[in-house]
Amino acid sequence: MKVVFLDRDGVINQFPGHGAYVTRVKDLRFIRGSKKAIALLTQAGYKIFVISNQAGVGRGIFTQKKLDQIDARLKQQVRLSGGCLTRTLYCTHHPDAKCGCRKPGIDNVRKAAGSIGKKITDLKGCFFIGDAGIDMKTGKAANLKTVLVLSGKSTHAQVMQEGGKPDYVVANLRDAVKIVLNEDPSHTRHSRSRA
Repeated sequence: MKVVFLDRDGVINQFPGHGAYVTRVKDLRFIRGSKKAIALLTQAGYKIFVISNQAGVGRGIFTQKKLDQIDARLKQQVRLSGGCLTRTLYCTHHPDAKCGCRKPGIDNVRKAAGSIGKKITDLKGCFFIGDAGIDMKTGKAANLKTVLVLSGKSTHAQVMQEGGKPDYVVANLRDAVKIVLNEDPSHTRHSRSRA
């Protein structure tokens, strides 16, 4: 199954800081190489879903309209670089809402799977790539392989303290995508046939 789940802030775009949010389009700054990494996944035939907590909406820090504008910019810039995000799923609820779509809840992962006609049990062997313990917990709860990127919120030690225990730890999304493609038998065969 060629499906990859990505956190947004700290993975695709620069982490805005602890307790902060990307609240304006001009503040969406891509991490170097992240758009190219998404393009590589797209070219290899992957469905790519962004799963992100954006509680700033629920807290009243920024509006749903602003989030929609930021999301449109995200998709446009990825598309201009040769990539395609299949779908972006945001939890905008206040943390006190105790909803199932806020990571480490897996409702948005389940919704993503359903949008391509799959059940969450069909995703075994797929990857969740994130920059925090909460992402690793989400991936594990959905029975996905987890990759921690160190380009955002947390250090490896912090994630381990939070009980995240990633399967892989790499510097950034580019390196995470290398792992995904290296574990893909069809991609490996294709690469060898071109060599």
